[in-house]
Amino acid sequence: MKAIRIVNNDGSPIFPSISAVQKELYLPLSRPLFLYINDRALRKNNAFRNFVQYYMRNIEQLVKQAKYIPLKTTTYRLVDTKLYRQILGTSFGGDIPVGLTISQVLRMSFDIHKKPQIR
Repeated sequence: MKAIRIVNNDGSPIFPSISAVQKELYLPLSRPLFLYINDRALRKNNAFRNFVQYYMRNIEQLVKQAKYIPLKTTTYRLVDTKLYRQILGTSFGGDIPVGLTISQVLRMSFDIHKKPQIR
């Protein structure tokens, strides 16, 4: 396997690195791994819910142990918040504009489900 550089929008080369992936610069060749969770099982099965909570609380360490590149901590927190608030479905389906980063797509899907606050 050979590491390749990507030329970004301003013409500067981006080489593959942990930093480039975490800063969401090495696009489109970096991508998230997906975990699909059955909502009914999550609500009804305590052991499964405990596993998912453990997974989400320890994902950064688990990813490093597997020798993958972890996402930014804030991205994992956003995913955990979506899970806690029971925002269902994929963030990566539908009409997503080309060129968005992973965290932008997650934030967009989270914002769609926010309810207006009454003051």
